Amino acid sequence: MSAPYSEGNGHHREPTPAEKMRAKVEETKQQAESVAEAVTSGITDKVIENPYGMLAAAFAVGYVVGGGLFTKTTARVVQLGARLAMIPQVREPLLDLAEQALDGILQNKGTPQDT
Repeated sequence: MSAPYSEGNGHHREPTPAEKMRAKVEETKQQAESVAEAVTSGITDKVIENPYGMLAAAFAVGYVVGGGLFTKTTARVVQLGARLAMIPQVREPLLDLAEQALDGILQNKGTPQDT
């Protein structure tokens, strides 16, 4: 509940709805300023710790907010990323297969064949 307001003659009265609204708006404004200060401080600390990471995060947020998420360019980038992620998984079996083929060729050259 709100505290009663004092009038100049020493009598107390209840605040009007407009005064209650102003007080609530002022309280909300102070809370919002407090939250904004905390967020700003936290972001500043993160930028100091990792400026390139924060720059990348800002780019990503801007890209998504700007409507770039469901575009052909994004689909191509995701497709390329998936292909690049598969390289280590495919590379080892291919190298093993090539090594076995070379070993087989070298073994056949080392043994004389009958004609």
